[in-house]
Amino acid sequence: MTPPERHTYPVSPDGMADTIGPRATNLAQLDQDEWNGQFLGGMSVQAFDNATVRSYRNPLDKMILVDLERCGCAAAAAYLAAVIPGDDPIDAPGPRGRVVKIDRTKLDRRKLEPAVQWRWGMLAAAAARNHAAIDALASVRPEHLATVGRPAPSWFASEATALAATFRRDANAGDLLAAAMKAADPAKVPAQSKNWVLDIVAGELELAFRVVSNDAAAFDGMMSEALDRHHHYYGSDGKNDTQGQIALAPLAIACLARDLGLRTSVVSDYTPSWIIESPSTWKLP
Repeated sequence: MTPPERHTYPVSPDGMADTIGPRATNLAQLDQDEWNGQFLGGMSVQAFDNATVRSYRNPLDKMILVDLERCGCAAAAAYLAAVIPGDDPIDAPGPRGRVVKIDRTKLDRRKLEPAVQWRWGMLAAAAARNHAAIDALASVRPEHLATVGRPAPSWFASEATALAATFRRDANAGDLLAAAMKAADPAKVPAQSKNWVLDIVAGELELAFRVVSNDAAAFDGMMSEALDRHHHYYGSDGKNDTQGQIALAPLAIACLARDLGLRTSVVSDYTPSWIIESPSTWKLP
C-alpha cells in the first residue's frame, strides 16, 4: 500500500522560515523550571504549530520532537493547573523527565479548549513518549473536561477517555475505543463536524483499536487508510494551514504500536519514521 504524498501548502517551505524564530523564542520559556500558568494553553498550541512548520520544511528536523514534547507537557501542565482547586503553585511534568513549578496566580480556566489542547497534548506526549505527561492528561476526567474551558463536541468525552486508556495501555482500552466509535457516529454529529469525524476521529479510533487488539496485519492496512483520510481532510479546499503537515494521531499511535512490537511498512512524511522507530536513540538538541 502506498500512502499519499503530503498535501501541498500555498507557501513554500523557505517562505515559512520566518514563522519559526518568534515562536521558538517564546517556547524557550518552557526550558525554565517555573512556568506561568496563564499562557500554557496557548503555548501548547504554539509548540504544535512550530512542529508542523518544521516538519513541512524538513521532516528530519530533530526539533520537531522537541516541540511535540513541549506541546504535550504544556497541555498537561495547563490542565493540571485548571482542574486542581485553588491558585497555589503546583508541580507538573516537564520535557526530558523534568518536574516544573506552575504559577497559577493569573490562571484563566475559561480559555482552554479540550478538543484542541487536551487532544493535541495527549497525542504529542504519546509521540514524544513522555509518559508523565500522558498520565497527567489521563488524570483529567471527562467531568473535568466538561467544566473547564470551552464546551467540547458531544463525542469528545468518549474519545478522550479512549485515548487516555490506549496510551496508558489499560486493559479496557479496546472496549473504550469501541464505545468512542459509537459516540462519534458520523450520522449523529452536527453537519459542520461530519468531515472531521469521518476523516480524522474515525481513522484515529480505528487505528488505535487495531493496536490494542494486537492485529498486526490490520494495523498496517489501517495505517495507510488513516493517512489517506488525513490527506483527504487537510488537502481539501480552504484548509490552508500547516497543522495537517503532521498526522499527529497516526504518528502517536504508530509510536505506541512500535513500542508494543507492531511494525508498520507504511512510510510517509506525515509520520516521520525516525520518531516512530526509537527517538531515545537520537541525541536531541
